Amino acid sequence: MYNPNIREITLEAHHFGAEQRTLKIHCNGITRHDAKYKDDRAADGAIMRSTVAYPSIVAKCLDTKELEALQWTPTDISYLDENGDHQEFRMRAMNVFPKEKVEFLLQEN
Repeated sequence: MYNPNIREITLEAHHFGAEQRTLKIHCNGITRHDAKYKDDRAADGAIMRSTVAYPSIVAKCLDTKELEALQWTPTDISYLDENGDHQEFRMRAMNVFPKEKVEFLLQEN
């Protein structure tokens, strides 16, 4: 679901024994994607679920150079939603694409 009202995201790093790091990035909206799964049926009839795509947040950022130059690995992403509620997620990975687009893969709950 695309939300053009989100104008800033915060990346944080929480690593044991290291100082917490924070970076605020201005963006032109975000899109949240739910995880996608594929269910297969085993020979005994049991259902086996495989993750096809992890949940993610895609941000249209103004400056991806700042992200590409990071010397640390973010573990969390957060933002304030349109109601002013703090939304925070644990991250798996970050992919920077051309045209100022960044995909943040999230941990599954």
